[in-house]
Amino acid sequence: MYDLSVERKIDNWSTDILSTYVKEPSDQLYDNGNLVKIVGSDSLENTVILKPDVKKYLLVIASGSWCGPCIKGIPKLRKIHDESGNEIELVSLWNDPDKRTFVNNHRDKKDLIAWPSIWDKYGLMANSLSANFYPMYIFFDLQGKGVERWTKVPENVSNWIKK
Repeated sequence: MYDLSVERKIDNWSTDILSTYVKEPSDQLYDNGNLVKIVGSDSLENTVILKPDVKKYLLVIASGSWCGPCIKGIPKLRKIHDESGNEIELVSLWNDPDKRTFVNNHRDKKDLIAWPSIWDKYGLMANSLSANFYPMYIFFDLQGKGVERWTKVPENVSNWIKK
């Protein structure tokens, strides 16, 4: 179906989604509980690829600019970011319908974000991570293994850091 749409030069939303999934199958992003990489776009639509770092834990925040609890949690996330020093890397994935929404919705609150903020254009990453609702906070260890999930901003992230 994808090849046919390319051959006939059909360019629409569903073709874009098919193309995205063909290029980045779910198991190339998140496989059997292990994060392989995070793929998305920044506010300028540059492709961003992040991989697990054996020096930092990772807290992935699957959210949407249209989601009230997602926006409300940003100040608490900023506190986690500031208090964790270099031990935890936060990454926000925004499953927004278009770039304008990603960039402009709740800009005043998003100004608190001091970590990578990625547009998950078609929900590819959220789907791969099995984030079935928002917000979803997923904590990964140093090897990229998912060790905990929360539906509210986690209060105990530091408990998961092995010292």
